[in-house]
Amino acid sequence: MSKDTIRQYANLLSVILALTVNILASTLPLNGQNTGEISDRFQVYFVPAGYVFAIWGVIYIGWIAFTVFQFQALQKESARLRHLGYLFAISNVANAVWLFCWHYSRFGSSVLVMLALLGLLIASYLRLDVNRASVTRAEYWSVDIPFSLYLGWITVAAVANVTDWLYLVEWNGFGIHAQVWAVIMLAVASLLGLGMALTRRDVAYLSVLVWAFIGIAVTSMTVTIFGEAIWDPVALAGKMGSPIAVAIALAGVVAATLTTNVAANVVSPANAFSNAWPRGISFRTGGIITGILGVAMMPWKLLANYETYLYNWLVGYSGFLGPIAGILICDYYLLRKKQLSVVDLYQRKGEYEFSRGVNWNGLAALAAGCGAAFLGLIYEPMRVLYSYAWFVGFAVGFSAYFALMTIRLPETEQAQ
Repeated sequence: MSKDTIRQYANLLSVILALTVNILASTLPLNGQNTGEISDRFQVYFVPAGYVFAIWGVIYIGWIAFTVFQFQALQKESARLRHLGYLFAISNVANAVWLFCWHYSRFGSSVLVMLALLGLLIASYLRLDVNRASVTRAEYWSVDIPFSLYLGWITVAAVANVTDWLYLVEWNGFGIHAQVWAVIMLAVASLLGLGMALTRRDVAYLSVLVWAFIGIAVTSMTVTIFGEAIWDPVALAGKMGSPIAVAIALAGVVAATLTTNVAANVVSPANAFSNAWPRGISFRTGGIITGILGVAMMPWKLLANYETYLYNWLVGYSGFLGPIAGILICDYYLLRKKQLSVVDLYQRKGEYEFSRGVNWNGLAALAAGCGAAFLGLIYEPMRVLYSYAWFVGFAVGFSAYFALMTIRLPETEQAQ
């Protein structure tokens, strides 16, 4: 086995280790307490709102993307990845070790491990020459973006970890008020972000900092003003005493909802409905159907409680998105080697006709992925599967589709 192959499998095993420990930390949980509960013990101001931690889902996807990318034949002897060496694998081990330190109340050790993790990611970032090296689009999204996002979050996490430890040892802050220290910490992290923006023009890294800072600001200000952390902008607007302030805030929420949701959540399903029956459903009709279904789902009930929204709704529909992503990535990258017949995509009787326009292998893989993810919702001892529905669905959907397509490629039938 060559050194390159060993490095590839070391990265794969380290990702499996880190994902497994992260899953166990939330589902067992480790030492009978989850990560958020421990964080809530520290009465500090440098703490992001709960929803900010959703960034971990994106980071996990980045780990998977990088792992898949580095296994491609052309990347096995990549000089760039060789220069990275085992830093990525070691950083994943450090991530797992940090969770054990945190959950077993070894907070001093957790700071040391977190700083080591930060150092490993900085070294990885520099060795990869992120945002400077000339790369393909696939490499940019599979290597540069994941490392930028991960480094950005660990930058914030390291500052927060040190802040928690200083609170634990009852450091008096040289007599400076805790709120002032929170501002100082934000300033330090902001300077790091500014440095990245000026020297690397790394939008991904800067975006993570902005995302985290907004969450920290929301938590800090609402705790100070209202005595509780309020993450929902609508609930926060309702706390404002002035009717004019409430009206302005809600107008902003409405504008943001319309401009964001119309683009992100209406265009796609409207096109899907139209493509399902082009002769009977226009894009406009598809948009109307989407709107009706959106109201029928009663989204205000989902938003009434952030736990319901995050853990029931977001996790629930990720059980469908994960298998879809796995099937698409497997088909395009692994089976078709990124080679598609564009003409056949838009005509009947072509390469992608399959069985009268339906690839039953794909539907079977989708059912397998969704079934595995939602098994944890039905059978409580397997709850871990539902808690990580996207990743479980992705893995099962990817594997099932690859197996089905390898065993029996669906024959193309002539369109009737």
